[in-house]
Amino acid sequence: SGEDKSRWIVFSAYMIVAYVLSLRGNEALMLDLGGIRKCLEVDREDHFVVVLWGKLKGETAYRAHNIPCINVTKSGINVKFTIERLIAVKEYERCVKGPAISDKNGFLLSTGELDQHLHEILMDLYEVDPSYFPPSITSVEDILGYYRCYRTWRRTSVLRAHEEKVGTRDINIVNKWEQSGGPGKGAKNTSQPMMMHYAEFELLKKPFKRYTYEM
Repeated sequence: SGEDKSRWIVFSAYMIVAYVLSLRGNEALMLDLGGIRKCLEVDREDHFVVVLWGKLKGETAYRAHNIPCINVTKSGINVKFTIERLIAVKEYERCVKGPAISDKNGFLLSTGELDQHLHEILMDLYEVDPSYFPPSITSVEDILGYYRCYRTWRRTSVLRAHEEKVGTRDINIVNKWEQSGGPGKGAKNTSQPMMMHYAEFELLKKPFKRYTYEM
């Protein structure tokens, strides 16, 4: 049905953006319709800008977060098309601003609803071929306990980045970490979006494009 199709279009956009940009599940819920629609008016050739509206961890005020993202990843994920399809279905539902990850009436979806979508997909895959999953997953109950929208996207994204040998600095920037102290002292969580640490948006384009391309 049209309503069911809309639900899956919204969920796929949520899932893909969260994974490719290595967002926590609650951060991906901040996708902003109005901001994204405005940014899509600008042709940036190989990338576009994802807009989150809200307070990220450590912030005290609501603000827009403009994040560069490659149009199509190396593995073939067409992120820009996914977002354009999301915008189209929301416009059909007469939603042109507010939360993009929303129901047909424009109300923000809950993490519980999104987890149900994720589990539905994973349980279907498990029935087709359990070898898709790590050895620790031995039942449907394990799927329900291990996979959650809050943590699964970022965890999987970072794993992919390491497998594709993405530079440590790029991983740290995208995941909002910064080097702390001298050699051997590791990294610390900035508890703020990296946008707060750079004066020029252009400085973030290259690391974000390199990272998102490898997804």
